[in-house]
Amino acid sequence: MPFLTPQQLKRFRDKQRLQTQEIVMFEKVMTGLRTGLKLDALLKVINESVRKGLGFKRAGIFLVDPDGKNIRLALGVNKNGKYERHYSFYPITPEKGENPLSDIVNGFIPYFFTNNVSKYNPDRLWEKELLVINNAAVPIQVGKGQIIGVLCVDNLYAKRPISRAEVTILLNYATQVGLAIQSIKTFESLITESTTYPLTGIHNRRFFDSAFENELKRCQRYKRTFSLVIADIDHFKKINDTFGHKVGDEVIKKVSVIIQDSLRRMDMVTRIGGEEFGIILPETIPNRISTVTSRILKNIREARFPVNEGNGQGYQITISLGVAIFKKGDKITTADVFKLADKSLYMAKKEGRDRCGPVQRIIK
Repeated sequence: MPFLTPQQLKRFRDKQRLQTQEIVMFEKVMTGLRTGLKLDALLKVINESVRKGLGFKRAGIFLVDPDGKNIRLALGVNKNGKYERHYSFYPITPEKGENPLSDIVNGFIPYFFTNNVSKYNPDRLWEKELLVINNAAVPIQVGKGQIIGVLCVDNLYAKRPISRAEVTILLNYATQVGLAIQSIKTFESLITESTTYPLTGIHNRRFFDSAFENELKRCQRYKRTFSLVIADIDHFKKINDTFGHKVGDEVIKKVSVIIQDSLRRMDMVTRIGGEEFGIILPETIPNRISTVTSRILKNIREARFPVNEGNGQGYQITISLGVAIFKKGDKITTADVFKLADKSLYMAKKEGRDRCGPVQRIIK
């Protein structure tokens, strides 16, 4: 190696360091793909790799919405170092100069970066606190001209400039992670299509069987409790025969939405066939189940469905519920739990419908 000045030697070593970090960052992404990470977990790997590998204070991964109208924060790090999602978005417009992210997605500019840009901290204007921001944004693309998002970085409060070598690394890395993101999104889309009903968007019987089995095993292993609710729309055949299958589909769709809105985020509702729904309620203790079932019945009862009966008030639907509660029992199977919930549902139908049958408890 010819004699180098201290400045040239520093640049050479910095370049080597960046190239090494690029390889390490890419290896982490590929490891995530091989180990089956979900999209959110992969985004965390990407974000952390950029910050730790290249020394940026923050990083944000923005992805283009499916309709192509906006680009939205899929995962970022806020000023407190905590992850945040979906709070920021920018419109994608055909006009150049509206915002850098839109310009990058449209291909108007290859990337964007600034150094030593000063502005007041919007959260501390009364103290006139000055921020010195060095930031950059590069396209996340999966092919020539096919940009699915933008990778942004900055050095909040820091005065370390961003070098063009770092921008080059970011450009290469963003192309690599773009292929990984697209691969996982495609895979998750296929999984979603195979485990959900297009009509309702909720999970189908295939997903239900798997989730039901996993929940039972979890509760058996850790001695926890869960409840299974089976919901059945009352007189659904009459609705189809009277108003047609198109109206019947709308009723199923609205019932699924109402049930979902009546539950906690951790609860799972699935359409297990026809007009029947399976609802898995983890960690639902026996003395609380009546609160849940009463809420579902009430919300369905008070809703009006899009059926024209001539009075303009819509059509009232009711449902019947059957419940089985699992508390303990190592030799109990999903078939045992389902059979008891189905027995409870049968009793609700027999007693007049629009109600919950007697709760069946599995305590062995």
